[in-house]
Amino acid sequence: MAEKNTQAAVTSEKDRIPFFEKVIFASGDMAFNLIWMPLAIFANPYFTDICKLPAAWVGSIFLAVRSLDLVTDVGMGIIGDRTKPHKTYGKFRLYIVWGAVPLAVAGAAMFYAPEFTLVGKAVYLGIVYLMLSLLYTVTNVPYSAQMTIMSGDHNERTRLSAIRMVGAQTGVLIVSMLMLAIVDILGDGNPKAGYFYTMSLFGLVVATCLTLTAKYSKDRVQPKAVDGATTKKNLIEMAKCIPWWMLLVVGLFTTFALTIRFGTIVYYIKYYLNREALEGWGGVDGVTSIFFTSGTVCALAGSALYGMISKKFDKKLVYIVCILACALTSISFSFIPPDGVGMLVAIQIVFSLLMGPTGAIMFATYTDVAAYLKHRKGNDTEGLAMSVGSLCNKSGWSIGPTLTLILLGLINYTPDVEQSQEILDALVAMMSWGPAVACFIAFLGIAFYPLTRNRMDLIQKELKARGQA
Repeated sequence: MAEKNTQAAVTSEKDRIPFFEKVIFASGDMAFNLIWMPLAIFANPYFTDICKLPAAWVGSIFLAVRSLDLVTDVGMGIIGDRTKPHKTYGKFRLYIVWGAVPLAVAGAAMFYAPEFTLVGKAVYLGIVYLMLSLLYTVTNVPYSAQMTIMSGDHNERTRLSAIRMVGAQTGVLIVSMLMLAIVDILGDGNPKAGYFYTMSLFGLVVATCLTLTAKYSKDRVQPKAVDGATTKKNLIEMAKCIPWWMLLVVGLFTTFALTIRFGTIVYYIKYYLNREALEGWGGVDGVTSIFFTSGTVCALAGSALYGMISKKFDKKLVYIVCILACALTSISFSFIPPDGVGMLVAIQIVFSLLMGPTGAIMFATYTDVAAYLKHRKGNDTEGLAMSVGSLCNKSGWSIGPTLTLILLGLINYTPDVEQSQEILDALVAMMSWGPAVACFIAFLGIAFYPLTRNRMDLIQKELKARGQA
């Protein structure tokens, strides 16, 4: 009770974010997932089974582009920190509103699939994927950094992060529940056209939501633009910031735990599960939709539940409990028999419910690192500190499925034929042991993370006393 009263005292009216504003801000993350989740869930089978590109080619293209993220994401963080606040859109929202429409167009272009030769298709994919990745960086890094200046109170930022994750999971739910149906309707039997029209439709929603986010989010903390000399010092401080590196490890491997399975699941359902068992659940498309929809609903529930309990429990403790439970749950995927469709869905429900709070905790924790760096040196590094969020999200959601493609290419995967036992065993391992190992590495990273709730309360108090929060 005492802890609750203390938190109420430090959260001033100036730092409170109205619920409507939190919802509008969360719609921005829903928009990002309408771009990124189709890539995470459907890009692998789309490019290998529909466009007929070799799996190793697609995986190599994705991996080459992803290798640039450490430079581009951190670079965008620096650009954001050095930006002079705009009179209407502030320091970070300016990039969100500028990038909204180009990002939507690039998302649709990813699924355009021109009738080129194999080499031509690969070149087109590489160019468009690079453009999409850069535009995602230009908008998503400032979007994440915006969280740090919407409130000076770390508990309020945690609650904002929880609602943000509800928005993010809503985007995942739309993609998992509706995308295949929309593709079928708009494509009228032509999946290539269906995917392009669907992503074009999603693009309209993306541009609208990001524009509204930029318009209605408010800056309650007023950061200053930093100069070149300060940027150099900030980079040095960031390189020496152990909590930042810890979060990089935690964020990447938490995301890997999801995306390794997401990049595998369509192949797993199509080739590992028994066809007779699939028919009772609506076939491959039906089971795929049920898998993602049930998981997303439970992840939403987990995010919402964390929002309700975030005042009572240290987010580090909640994260440790959830990620260890996720590791154990993930191992159970290895025991699913070929006719175990119901078992697959049941385990996915449990895993997703446990994984739900981790996203909200991660983004709230990134904002703590920004406050920690400000407390240590007095400099505004919101963009640079929050670049880890976009880096983990974008790289994790891409590298996980990419590793799936590269592995399938190495073991000679061929679409639309009966697969060898070697490939089936690999699919099972990527559904179970791969994510379990990723969860355990994430646990090791967070176990030693030093910015607990009590320490952040002290940092926040001192920042307020200095007039920096």
